Amino acid sequence: MPSNFKWGAGIAMHRLVKVCNAVRLHVALVYALIAITFVWAEGIRTQELVAVLCFTSLLSASYLLNRITDVDSDRLSQPGEELEGNLVLFSVVLLAFVPLAFLVMFSLPVLPYITFIMVGAFYSLPAISGKSLREILILKNLYAAAAWYVSFALLESVYAGATSFLESLLSSPHVFALVLAYEIMWDIRDADADRAAGISTIPNTFGMVTTRLSLLTLFAWVLWMRDFDVSDPISVATVVLIPLSLLATPKTPRWVFHLTVYIMLAAVAVLVLW
Repeated sequence: MPSNFKWGAGIAMHRLVKVCNAVRLHVALVYALIAITFVWAEGIRTQELVAVLCFTSLLSASYLLNRITDVDSDRLSQPGEELEGNLVLFSVVLLAFVPLAFLVMFSLPVLPYITFIMVGAFYSLPAISGKSLREILILKNLYAAAAWYVSFALLESVYAGATSFLESLLSSPHVFALVLAYEIMWDIRDADADRAAGISTIPNTFGMVTTRLSLLTLFAWVLWMRDFDVSDPISVATVVLIPLSLLATPKTPRWVFHLTVYIMLAAVAVLVLW
């Protein structure tokens, strides 16, 4: 194989990985799989799948917007990987607003989705005393977890019609706890960069011991709520994340975090789709 072909393939692969990381593909896949467990009853219909994909696209747009507004911190934690410019902003708009056309096409409710466009933007834009929610200690984690949790309940109640919105919320607080732990876990990775950028997070404010105890408490509660059922997708996801939450430090290579998430995705996908 010609060396220039290998070189070109390597560059293309690097760019693909960069794009996937930019839109937080691994996070979007986690969201989509959990969402499918909410709308899955006797099987998933086309309309429900469209709704899940639309909200997943919006999630990617929200994380991409966060990358744009978090560029100073990214220069420290991900040198050379920071994102800015009109093309990136255009991608945010595309990911957030194109799904509206699909919702209309399949006669699905639009208002909840539009509401969540604002929810996603509110996380990254300086809306509170010149600060964004991602810069406010603990609130950033609670807000992100609540956004996932409420959107899952909307998918189950409004888009799948499987239950009422309130019943969906009351029956799945463990999902809020799991997503909260998931959000805190990523703050371990960025603890040093966040501190240098002046962003207070649980790991760089309270220390790693307190952070790990908090994560273990959340994970234990999730498993207890799921009756420690090893065939349950949420339980499996929790078990896979526990070793990383115990061993990870700000010095842990980024690929270890990503590999753990993809292992979790593979395990959950087998259970959900088997």
